[in-house]
Amino acid sequence: MTAKRKLITTSLIVILSIIFLIVYIPFRTEMLEKKFANTLIIDSQKISLSLNKFEKGKKLYQKDLSEFIMNVKRKYKNLALIVIADKKNILIKADRNEKLITSSNTFDKITEGFRNNELKLKIGEKYITKYYDQMKFYIFFRNIPNAKLLIIFPHKLSTKFIIKLFMEIALIVIIITIIISLIYIHDRKTIPTYEKKSKILSDESTKRIPKTKAKRDRDNGKQDIENLNNYCFELFSYISSQYSPESISLSLLNKKTGNLDKIFELVGNAFRKVDFSDIDSMDIDNEVGEELSRSAIMILERGRRLILPIIYENTLIGILNLIRENGLKSKEIKDINTHIKSIAKELYEYLPS
Repeated sequence: MTAKRKLITTSLIVILSIIFLIVYIPFRTEMLEKKFANTLIIDSQKISLSLNKFEKGKKLYQKDLSEFIMNVKRKYKNLALIVIADKKNILIKADRNEKLITSSNTFDKITEGFRNNELKLKIGEKYITKYYDQMKFYIFFRNIPNAKLLIIFPHKLSTKFIIKLFMEIALIVIIITIIISLIYIHDRKTIPTYEKKSKILSDESTKRIPKTKAKRDRDNGKQDIENLNNYCFELFSYISSQYSPESISLSLLNKKTGNLDKIFELVGNAFRKVDFSDIDSMDIDNEVGEELSRSAIMILERGRRLILPIIYENTLIGILNLIRENGLKSKEIKDINTHIKSIAKELYEYLPS
């Protein structure tokens, strides 16, 4: 994958992830809020049942409601307000959590609204929500024999809900980071392979080209070809791992024809020796050949294609043809050229004749 494609892929993943989080966070928060509201519904039902059981056998006016409310506030720390009235809506007892409902005017407004039936549930509703002093509250109405209750809780997600939401968001961010990291790790570790024979190179061999020739057995032609394959494979591997080109090809001088015949190519991650029937020859008995013979590097197709001459003993013995979408910088070209020169002698000894 080229640097440009990596940038586009990474940017696309980041943009889609941001869009996903923008949609996910409000959606998930709403789900958690509904879950939180359901717990409050259960709590309000428990409070009304506990009043019905409290000092059972006594009439509402005879019960010690102060003690009842104290017990409820002790058990439900997030209770903001509780009002107990008889069936005629006459308030008998009311109390508030002054940390949550700080204004006495707000307290009076709520109790008056309850007494005058201004606070009502719509059909199908289990609770209503209202804002007092810039804070959201859940308001519940409960009926028991001979009594009515108004129970109010603040909209305040518990630490457990908040931690759960942040853990989910953190997990999503970690997954996104892992995906992006895998793209880069895969790209760094991708090594060209033979179409018919795979070869795993060590880190050391992919970073540099051998400066000395391997011992060759001149009586064994197959060994010579294998050595040539290795030199070219290691050169292509280095260029591919460092600069991620779309393709690389190597052409060497054919002593009989005087042309440059393409003998190796790398397309994507497939390294192969060009078959005799597919050999692509380049005539160098022209101005282009003269320029290349003078060590001129040719940059074509608006920088996308690069042709580097391979010179040995002032003779043009081949070219390296490299294609990369976003081109190469002069420093990168110089680095590739240095590695080509380091094996020019070895390539010269294997020139096809």
